[in-house]
Amino acid sequence: MRRWSAFALLFVSACGTPATAAPKLEALARLSRCAGPEGLDDCSLERFEETFADRLPRLRAHRDAVVERWRASLEAGSHAAAYGLAWADDRASLPALRRGLLEERYFYGWESSDAFTIEARMRDEQYPRHLARVRAIEHLSRADLATAVGLTPDERAALVRDAYAEGEAGGPHDAARWLLARLAPDALVAAPPRRTDVAPLAIPPALDGWVLVSHDSFGHHDVFPIARAHAGSLTSSDPIDGCEVLPGREVTLDGRSVTLPTELLDDEVNRCLAEPEGLARGSSVTALDLDLRGQPVELDPAQRARAEARALEALARSTGADPADFAGTVDEVVAVGDGTHTRVVVRAHATPRPRTMDDRTIPCASALCAVARQGDGPAASVVAVLALGDGHTLDLALVVPSSPGGCGEAEHDEVSFIGAVLLEGAPPTFAIERRYCDGWEVELHAEGASHLVGNRGGSAI
Repeated sequence: MRRWSAFALLFVSACGTPATAAPKLEALARLSRCAGPEGLDDCSLERFEETFADRLPRLRAHRDAVVERWRASLEAGSHAAAYGLAWADDRASLPALRRGLLEERYFYGWESSDAFTIEARMRDEQYPRHLARVRAIEHLSRADLATAVGLTPDERAALVRDAYAEGEAGGPHDAARWLLARLAPDALVAAPPRRTDVAPLAIPPALDGWVLVSHDSFGHHDVFPIARAHAGSLTSSDPIDGCEVLPGREVTLDGRSVTLPTELLDDEVNRCLAEPEGLARGSSVTALDLDLRGQPVELDPAQRARAEARALEALARSTGADPADFAGTVDEVVAVGDGTHTRVVVRAHATPRPRTMDDRTIPCASALCAVARQGDGPAASVVAVLALGDGHTLDLALVVPSSPGGCGEAEHDEVSFIGAVLLEGAPPTFAIERRYCDGWEVELHAEGASHLVGNRGGSAI
């Protein structure tokens, strides 16, 4: 009986009564010394036991109870718990660590001469809350971060969209960009230039007719042939070709039948443009003697979000619109299918972020940032075509970016989507408008061969 009393006394002395045990465990599990940036050093695996030497015997004695509290703290959003869970080698906390890492948008920041340069904003030390989780994830998973996290398509899309969200330097978008660089470094890597040569496209020999564009240009509504389907090829239409075909022919434009006028425009820039009256505003693609297929397709919210993110990635890779300098906006998402192909067409553009803060000018991270854009247009734009496959995958099938040279050697023109040309048995093609300060072009781009099938242009005057 005396032995039992002595044991009971020792147990109460170590853990307290049931009423006091919980507060003592809370105090034991508290990692407030790890909450600040200094935690990266003081609470690292190498120094954790040294920093908490006064509690180490009790932490070991009550490991399971303390780990339970650290897990709850982690779920509540605390990054400091990651240090303790790494020390405890608690692999069960990996899902919560991963989730917290992807959701964290904290940016530390500091006063220094280079605080708003991209180099300073992307330093690891700016993201102590992320790094606490990163170190724990890599230790517990025994793998590098990108392998351990393994972004899903939806998670990658969310990071890309957040990286292009509006905001000033040092905002949540910088944290998303930092995460992208670690978890999906290919998202912002520049792609090689795309071919721009005009070349015919192989199509079924039975197809014979004309692809027409109704173009709502500067003060005019023009209709013209852009390509001819004949003898197994879709080839660019010479401006003079349309003069003998278009006058007096009836076509469907804007959902109604229109007879093209016999009198055509004839100027030095672009001969043989028909200019019908009374057309609704907007541009479209139509045809003579060709069956254009394609019906609208509904996208679910997750598909739409992934499509927007893929277009923003294409914007970064093809134009150099780094999210450090630019917010990215998606202003058009169109899905169309013909029973064989389903394509999602997305138009995105880049808007410069504010470059002055605290009376300091924020340096550019990319060459495009320094380009002076005339007027109110975007600094850069892109039309991305995505193939919707089985399992709702979205793969880039075609990218048409804006490019410098429209009004100067550096300034970009502006691209937008007109319509899809889906012909039976032929690769999908897409009519894209390209505008610059004193003129316009319409281009017909094909998938697969990745080249320009045809183009027509004119003056803004």
